[in-house]
Amino acid sequence: MIIREENHLPESQYAKTDHWESFRIFVKRDQLGCSVHKCINRANTEHVLWYKNHKEIVIIEEGIAEIVDLTSGETHRLEKGAAYALTGERHLFRAITQVTSYCVFLPGLNGDEVPDEDGVYPAD
Repeated sequence: MIIREENHLPESQYAKTDHWESFRIFVKRDQLGCSVHKCINRANTEHVLWYKNHKEIVIIEEGIAEIVDLTSGETHRLEKGAAYALTGERHLFRAITQVTSYCVFLPGLNGDEVPDEDGVYPAD
């Protein structure tokens, strides 16, 4: 059994950019096959992401956002309770208000990674 508290995570399980901060509650070294994150996206921000090496499942806990599939141009509005899964789509995440979400990455992240200039997390 593994018990974690957001306020007591080591610095190696926290990542931050100008647009968001992420508390990596469970990470790859926990050997769960995934990592689980609490993410906070700042209002009025957007960023392009492209998980070439990962799948991601997201549940919106609070706030209003949009996700745009950059291949099809399709836009989806996201509010509390919305969920989506990404399987390699290049996309834009737009936080209209501050957005809090819970994310699962498969395979798991190590803890303090941030996406590169193309929005890609490194393969491990």
